[in-house]
Amino acid sequence: MDDDEFRESLKGDPVQAAEIYWKEMLYRAHIVCLVSAFKTLCWIEALDSTFENYYGFCTSLRGLIESCSDAFYTLRSTPLTLARDFFVIKEQINRRSGVITLHENLEGLLLHYIQATRLSPSQKRQYPDSFSAKSVRDYLSTMDNEKLDHLYQWLCGIAHPAYESTRIFLFCYEGQTIVCNDSYEMERVLIRDILQAYAPALTKMIRTYMNNLISIFMLLNEFEIENIVTTVDNESEFKETAIWAEVQQYIYESEFLYRHGHYEQKT
Repeated sequence: MDDDEFRESLKGDPVQAAEIYWKEMLYRAHIVCLVSAFKTLCWIEALDSTFENYYGFCTSLRGLIESCSDAFYTLRSTPLTLARDFFVIKEQINRRSGVITLHENLEGLLLHYIQATRLSPSQKRQYPDSFSAKSVRDYLSTMDNEKLDHLYQWLCGIAHPAYESTRIFLFCYEGQTIVCNDSYEMERVLIRDILQAYAPALTKMIRTYMNNLISIFMLLNEFEIENIVTTVDNESEFKETAIWAEVQQYIYESEFLYRHGHYEQKT
């Protein structure tokens, strides 16, 4: 349903329009989570295949960091956003409510993940802000991980013309500079050193990313829409975490807000 059809539907049958709107919104959230998961898995597989190639490893690690940060930028507020309005959303989906709610900010964020790209100045005037890609710094800053920031800058030095990208070929011996392409052992040592130095930061990044993703998958399951039900391994364990406890608290409160007139009736 395009925008014009949706606006007409809001006038003619707002209950049906609300059902369509929120089903499409939850489908979109599910799509973003799946795409993010598959994209991140591809970067992890790339890392796994490059443990003897310094350039390949650093490029793949940089890609993994960008992938996790990009997704977290989009999805970080999604669990609590949906949980806060869980009851009214579910009532709209099941056509049991005269309340009509929309969430333009969530719409924009989900659209941003799938559609955003680098726009020219004229294109920026033509398209909504959600179509314009942010800088990597904007995405990375949401992770709040200072060591990860430092690692990312180092990895950029590998990919771009910089000392970090040339050092594995240059050696000094008895006052002479030697250029050598037989850097196999050194590459393995450098990769090991990166992992040892930044293991805590990378662990924090993956945990932050995965906790957010699992929260959304589990919350989507609560809406009981067959096409977006996802099997989550160790679901019972995750339900014992403080992260899920906060989501659950918002879900409980959402029914209270609905039943006590927090939302204005539209029909």
